[in-house]
Amino acid sequence: MARAALARGRDTLAALVRPGVWWGWALALLAGALLAGGYVATQKVVTLDIDGQSTTIYTHQTTVRDVLSEAQVALAVDDQLIPPLDAPIDTGSTIAIQHPFTVTISADGDTTTWRTHQTTVGALLTQAQVSLGDHDVITVNGLESDPLMVLGATADRRTAMAGGSVPHIPQRPVRSVDIAVRRAVALTISDEGVPLSIYTVQDTVGDALRTAGVLVYLADKVSPGLGTVVAPGLRVNIQRSIPYVITADGLVFASRTRKPTLGQAIEEEGLRLVGKDRMEPAGPNPVQVGSHVRVVRVREVYLTDDDPIAYKTVWWGDSDLELDNQRLDVSGIEGVFRRITQIVYEDGQEIKRDIWREWVAQEPITKVVAYGKKIVVREATAEDGTTIQYWRKIRVLATSYHEGECGKDPDHPEYGITYLGWRVRPGIVAVDPRVVNLRGELYVPGYGYSVAGDTGSLIKGMRIDVYFPMQEYVSWNHWVTIYLLAPVPPRDQVRWILPSYPVERQRWLR
Repeated sequence: MARAALARGRDTLAALVRPGVWWGWALALLAGALLAGGYVATQKVVTLDIDGQSTTIYTHQTTVRDVLSEAQVALAVDDQLIPPLDAPIDTGSTIAIQHPFTVTISADGDTTTWRTHQTTVGALLTQAQVSLGDHDVITVNGLESDPLMVLGATADRRTAMAGGSVPHIPQRPVRSVDIAVRRAVALTISDEGVPLSIYTVQDTVGDALRTAGVLVYLADKVSPGLGTVVAPGLRVNIQRSIPYVITADGLVFASRTRKPTLGQAIEEEGLRLVGKDRMEPAGPNPVQVGSHVRVVRVREVYLTDDDPIAYKTVWWGDSDLELDNQRLDVSGIEGVFRRITQIVYEDGQEIKRDIWREWVAQEPITKVVAYGKKIVVREATAEDGTTIQYWRKIRVLATSYHEGECGKDPDHPEYGITYLGWRVRPGIVAVDPRVVNLRGELYVPGYGYSVAGDTGSLIKGMRIDVYFPMQEYVSWNHWVTIYLLAPVPPRDQVRWILPSYPVERQRWLR
């Protein structure tokens, strides 16, 4: 039809252009434009709907068959087409194609495959003669569904562009569906004696309780076990554990148990009472809802302290050992007084500290020193060349004094009077009577022959104080070796062991 119109147009154009070439070309171009505009203007706009997805087609075809052929859309035997192939087409017409679903149904242990135009899951199951119980569960392609779910295509759809081009139209979209029917099984549950009936499609008792919202704790006892396969007529018994609170090892946590006593409950948690550890409350207390048990960790520490025990020193006089000589016979050793203190900690805090035991772990050993009691009279040469006989020489710190230092005024009746009541004069020396016997004669180098006739509050131990008249006073303050002159005093007036003070430090440093 289009070719005939074009031929008539060419003949008309030839008749018009014979008078002149240029007019002929112009008229030809005008005729072509008129023909092209008329061709486009006469196109029909048709909607092609395939499985609910629409595509717009521009065509000059007059029947459904020709439109589908031009669009290269092939039909299968079981495809649904509305309107039929021979139906006429005009602008605004809609051609609808519905491909069947390929459905795999798994139910009651059987698997069947169907091709169907049913659009809902329920209708498809009815067609397959699969009945549903009130609690059965349907899954479509692995996802839980319901009978009212509408099956739909999953293929891509594109809308053709205007201008007469052939649209891209899918020929056979994927429409496969897997449907599984899981049969619900009735379970009878006794929850701590309270009856409960549920329906489940789960495979195990644990999953059935979980999906039914029945919370089960680890300490609860479920019979049969949570991993038991669900079967019709199965009865499940739940024995509930009791919630309680534990404080132990610096932690506070909630737990549950079916043990009858708190002691058994904490052992179930792996808490052991070691040594003197204890629990509060003590004893076989029953577990009750909200019970609070505390585990007190008790640790005992024993500290050992040693204190020295001073040893004693025993002196004995040896008549064969010369005077002012000493001999160590037995070395003194300190003893040991041992004390063990017990410290008790509860949960790391000290609560008690007591002396657990104390005793003399080692007795001290007495030091034994022999001192000389053998007196030997010897001779020495005085500074004036005379010979002196002495029975003892000792090293002393010598100082000097005069009568004005005695603390009395010159008109005092005791002014210038010594301890023995003598009038002070040159040659009188103040001594410690425990070292030098009063009235005893002695020789002091640098001073001369003297007599022990006075004492002083500061003259203690190894010290003497030599007298000088005030007008002839010489200041002394140095160490000197003095000689106690014969005759030897009675033995009961001899001080066998001399004091150890003062100490001649310069000599000691050397």
